[in-house]
Amino acid sequence: MLSIRPYEPRDADPTLDVLRAAITVTARADYSEQQARLWASRAARPGWHERRAAVETWVAELDGRVVGFTDRDEQGYIDMLFVHPEAGGRGVARALVERVIASAESAGLGRLTVHASLTARPVLLRMGFAPDPAAHDDAADGSRTVLIDGVAFTNFRLARPLLSGDAAPTS
Repeated sequence: MLSIRPYEPRDADPTLDVLRAAITVTARADYSEQQARLWASRAARPGWHERRAAVETWVAELDGRVVGFTDRDEQGYIDMLFVHPEAGGRGVARALVERVIASAESAGLGRLTVHASLTARPVLLRMGFAPDPAAHDDAADGSRTVLIDGVAFTNFRLARPLLSGDAAPTS
């Protein structure tokens, strides 16, 4: 059974394992070996727990095993959304994003933003995210190229309005 719960200190190693597996296996369909290796190498254990604890982080468990996680900062920015490849196609990413949306609406935020990878983009688009209209320097589809240690990566600046906060519809 799938459950979503708040991150706890004991989740540091399992979430780091999920991130590395998601990058080196799942994201390899969209990124080169060089890109995946560089991306995964930037996830280091020192400071990982502190980074997860500094923002709202949720963990997905399937039958008691950590299979995914996501986060959201106070401004509504989602920095991470990762699902272990063995749990792909089981609704884990959707459940995590639904949790972020509910939390952001409860906090009164007007929108969520994300720099989505090629891999995460399809699920986010299905969940109401679209190219961020505030990102005037990006392409119409929200795509942009960033350099990490001299290696080019494509990602997408996406946003999703919420039913709360400043972006809420008025009646």
